[in-house]
Amino acid sequence: MTKGAKKIVRRMAIADFLSKVPPEHFACYFTGNEMKRYAKRKGKGGLAARFLIKEIIINEFPALDFKEIEILNADGGKPEVHFLSAKPKKNIFVSLSHTKTEVAVIVMIDEL
Repeated sequence: MTKGAKKIVRRMAIADFLSKVPPEHFACYFTGNEMKRYAKRKGKGGLAARFLIKEIIINEFPALDFKEIEILNADGGKPEVHFLSAKPKKNIFVSLSHTKTEVAVIVMIDEL
């Protein structure tokens, strides 16, 4: 990371996520690929973490919308951010973790 890099760390209770985004509204916030991979899982920690990451990115880049950002795990399991429209001129790295009741995320934004 360069000197001007920004690191944002946040956590959220999964219950808080579900009160903000009830399951019948998941399609408003997540892409088809995200829904296919994470919505059917018993726990909603994966979706809650992705929602939190998207909130952080949108806060930094207000021109973006939730469904323009897709967060999928690479083959090795590492979460990667994909932009489905114009990509910000920054490198964005993310880390996520969740238990049955909470999620925690780290978003690092660095110059290209």
